[in-house]
Amino acid sequence: MVAAAAAVEPPSHAKGAYEPIKDVNASFIQEIGRYACIEYNRINEKKPEFTPHVYQKVVKGEQQVVGGMNYRLALMVTVNKQSQYYQAIVYDRSWESHRELTSFRRLLQN
Repeated sequence: MVAAAAAVEPPSHAKGAYEPIKDVNASFIQEIGRYACIEYNRINEKKPEFTPHVYQKVVKGEQQVVGGMNYRLALMVTVNKQSQYYQAIVYDRSWESHRELTSFRRLLQN
């Protein structure tokens, strides 16, 4: 019976998989992207040779239901007057007014 149960896969959202965000232009999603960039700057501003990252917009995103919501966002930011793309992961529990930047890294461009 265990083998039969393992063969039946539940829908991906039941596993907590990332799902596409349908409207990345929604103000709430843009707010989370802006938060990620501001928080990255706050954390790194005292490091030698730090250059501020200026938020432009969220260009793509996914969300994952966990004990709150993880947002994995592709951001367009300006660094040294050049547009660059970054991936930010933000953990949000809006009902507790808790938001946390868990990852911020540059995306490679072709």
